[in-house]
Amino acid sequence: MLDDILTIDDYKKVLKFSADIQKSETDFVGNLLRQIYEKFDYDVLSFFEVDDNGCFGNPRNINFGDRAISLYTEYYYKSDPFYFKNLQGDFCGRDSIYLEELHNEADFKNSEYFVDFFNKYNFGNEIGMYLKNDEKHIGAMGVMRFKGGKEFSVHDLALLNTITNVISHQYSLYLEQNRRLAKQDWLEKAFLHNPVGVVIADNNFEVVDYNESACKYCGEVEGKSKNGLVQQVLLDYLNDNSASDGSFCKKLAKQDYSFEIMESKANGCNGLQTNNYVLFITPGCAKKRESAVEKYSLTKREIQVIELIGRGLTNKQIAEELFISPQTVRTHVENIMTKTNANNRTNILFKVGKIR
Repeated sequence: MLDDILTIDDYKKVLKFSADIQKSETDFVGNLLRQIYEKFDYDVLSFFEVDDNGCFGNPRNINFGDRAISLYTEYYYKSDPFYFKNLQGDFCGRDSIYLEELHNEADFKNSEYFVDFFNKYNFGNEIGMYLKNDEKHIGAMGVMRFKGGKEFSVHDLALLNTITNVISHQYSLYLEQNRRLAKQDWLEKAFLHNPVGVVIADNNFEVVDYNESACKYCGEVEGKSKNGLVQQVLLDYLNDNSASDGSFCKKLAKQDYSFEIMESKANGCNGLQTNNYVLFITPGCAKKRESAVEKYSLTKREIQVIELIGRGLTNKQIAEELFISPQTVRTHVENIMTKTNANNRTNILFKVGKIR
């Protein structure tokens, strides 16, 4: 057993390492690499995120070399014997593997990976580390030694195997926390701006594409004549000197709509420059929601709760979405009703402009 090789001092270092990698809320990976470098004296390190398709991305490194790690992420990882999709047999379940366990030396030295990458950048040996969450790969790390440097020992493999398990657990928690924060941030944006209509028009102001919300706001969105709604909006935009910031407001059918227009310039096959236009249409009710936030002094959490109320979720379902208790949700709902002077959940939605 590899664990039998480690000393009490090793385990003390691992415990301190586990505590210290939790301290960074903004740059988990950077702090992780720094802690390994400082605590365990491994000075050539690489880290890669693994997406749902098993591809490597967002590489980070210490002393690996930015050019080398860029080439590895773009191409060479697919032929790396450490790449988890290349592993076979018992290696598939391992958390860390020593390079010489994986290959026949003669075959490895004749491989494209060795000749064009591993040898070219003067690498001599490596231990690969596999970060997993319930057997799903979420990241990968490499600890390298250059040619002529100190050799890896069984103790190194045992130590890295142990800290791989620690990293996998903490990195899984970090990813889950980021997913929660991203979801909550999205709920806030959805409350203020959704649904947004999108229309794409070509250089002649003819509509190329649009979404369902745009069609709902602007019944004439499919019009291709110069008198169509989109065409008039674009003409007003181009003729309005105050529209230099890429946005302006226009009164339509007794309802205020905010149009934000993005221009995309391209060179055509005849060498002439053409423009495409993307129109983002925000209805007046979204503006009402923005003012409601200020009027009623709504907090970010209250905005998230209102958005989920608008989707018909119960307090229990809202609690599950926001990872809080149902009692906390009830408290937020009561606070929102007090702030908006609403007497029920439907009335809340009316007060903040979610329904008309």
